[in-house]
Amino acid sequence: MIKILRFQNCHWHLFFVLRGGHSPEEFIYDVFVSYSTKDLNWVRDKLIPVLEKYYFKYCIHSRDFELGKAIIDNMADSVYGSRKVLAVVSRNYLSSKFCRGELDMAIYRNIEKEDSSLIVIRLDGINTKDFPKALRSKTFLDYFDNREREHWTERLLKHLYDDAASRTSFFSTSSKESNSTTEMPT
Repeated sequence: MIKILRFQNCHWHLFFVLRGGHSPEEFIYDVFVSYSTKDLNWVRDKLIPVLEKYYFKYCIHSRDFELGKAIIDNMADSVYGSRKVLAVVSRNYLSSKFCRGELDMAIYRNIEKEDSSLIVIRLDGINTKDFPKALRSKTFLDYFDNREREHWTERLLKHLYDDAASRTSFFSTSSKESNSTTEMPT
């Protein structure tokens, strides 16, 4: 891994240039967040602040899907145009045909590319037996479990930074904050 710190346009930019895997130009986003609109409050209040704090470029359907484009094309572009897919799985999520479509594409991509691109967060007490079979044996972040919730941010960051060998990542801090650093969890 090569770390490059560069001052440009009144901002510090920290690049992690890593070898192998996908070319950084292949991805538009660091992460596509697949969630049910019924879970928007949690996504907006708990998840997005973490993604923004660590400068992840994220895609959410309510903001980033192209109007007038077929929903299936928007889904595919988001799943394949993002380095990771973060599925916020809940009862609401699994009862939505659109969410299931995004999840099916993400599972297929994960298997097809063998790239560990799918991250699952269990939001409510949904039984893992209700998960699609392809996810039942997959490790997931359990926000529902009070003990795991204490460290969910660190675990999320670990999974987002995981597969770093296929990533060129970019983080910036304002020049006023140039004395502070954003570190990857170990």
